[in-house]
Amino acid sequence: MKEEQTKKKKKKKKKKKKKNNNNNNNNNNNNKKKKKKKRKKKKKKKKKKKKKKKKKKKKKKKKKKKKSAIGHTGLFSKKNSHQNSNTGLNSEVNSTKLN
Repeated sequence: MKEEQTKKKKKKKKKKKKKNNNNNNNNNNNNKKKKKKKRKKKKKKKKKKKKKKKKKKKKKKKKKKKKSAIGHTGLFSKKNSHQNSNTGLNSEVNSTKLN
């Protein structure tokens, strides 16, 4: 009687182990597939982003070319506006620069 029971238990255990193994394998495979899909999606997104960035860069370059030199260089440009005023501590120096 006891021997039969132990045999049955062993058989049951073996069956359970096999089932678990199968489940684990299936889960692992599915997870691998999911991860692969995710990776592919990420790559696609990155490629799209790169393309967008390239387009943006080109647009920026075009805008830079449109700017004229007048108004961006010389004495009365916005860049050097601190030198244009005749007031302040160095008013004498500034006035001599202008004349």
